[in-house]
Amino acid sequence: MAHSDGLVLTLPEPLASEVKRAVEEGGYSDPEDVVAAALSDWIARGRPPAMTAARLRELVEEADRAGDEDGDFDVEALIKELHSAKK
Repeated sequence: MAHSDGLVLTLPEPLASEVKRAVEEGGYSDPEDVVAAALSDWIARGRPPAMTAARLRELVEEADRAGDEDGDFDVEALIKELHSAKK
């Protein structure tokens, strides 16, 4: 695998052990290859979409269309609350 400047990660011990084991068993030449393969697989399977305001609106609209529950839900108020919580 070609090495380039990028991201330095610290993995929790159980994950770090699995990465080391994969290299020791000969399936990968180095830890970077293990992580790259795992990320490639994750992307190929369709990683979860980012939770943006637009995505949240889509989910709320989908729930409204499902019509399982009647009630008032103000998505704009929720988005404002989430934005203010980030600050």
